Amino acid sequence: MSALARMQSPLTDNERCMIISIHEYFSSAEQGAEQRKFLTLRKRVATALGIGEATVGRVLSDWICRNDGEFTPHKTMGRPAVEPSTVSG
Repeated sequence: MSALARMQSPLTDNERCMIISIHEYFSSAEQGAEQRKFLTLRKRVATALGIGEATVGRVLSDWICRNDGEFTPHKTMGRPAVEPSTVSG
């Protein structure tokens, strides 16, 4: 990736849904046409969205493993919110 490289932030659910939708579109379009057989389906999705093939694979794997129409929730990143300590005395 070039100057538009994505920082290491988690994908939103909308971005994940876009990956799934494009994968389903390309897989259904692939059944009717024999064009672009030199690229794998994963590579075609990654190229269309400008993301890595591994990202496409991880999102598809998560989608297939959960099999409930939802994605794995994001982990809480960064420091947890803490209450300020009260000083008595």
